[in-house]
Amino acid sequence: MNALIHPPARLDISHFATPEQIPAVRRPLNQAALLPASFYADPRSHALDVEKLFMRHWLPVARTSELPEPGSYFAREMFGEPILLTRDEHGEIHAFTNVCRHRNRVIVEGHGTCKGALTCPYHGWS
Repeated sequence: MNALIHPPARLDISHFATPEQIPAVRRPLNQAALLPASFYADPRSHALDVEKLFMRHWLPVARTSELPEPGSYFAREMFGEPILLTRDEHGEIHAFTNVCRHRNRVIVEGHGTCKGALTCPYHGWS
């Protein structure tokens, strides 16, 4: 057995299902009912997915073709986190937080190619 595989934590669905619906949802998978439709549209459900699934694993952010040459950069936001991808002069791709550590100012937006260093628009630090 792989030591990295853990049984899923029991999800507290009391915010999403009525007490009458919970037993049907908790049945074995081949007999279980679906969660109520409201579960899939509830912001708390999305926040739970982000916390329990997305923020605990490495996720694809972009295709390598979106950073076609040395100096390429690509900025995006994922789950409220600003991310900056760059391709260095050796062709390696790096990921950073896309904010200045001092003032939390976004460094760059969109995508493009930089022929030098990326610079904080607030401080001028590079």
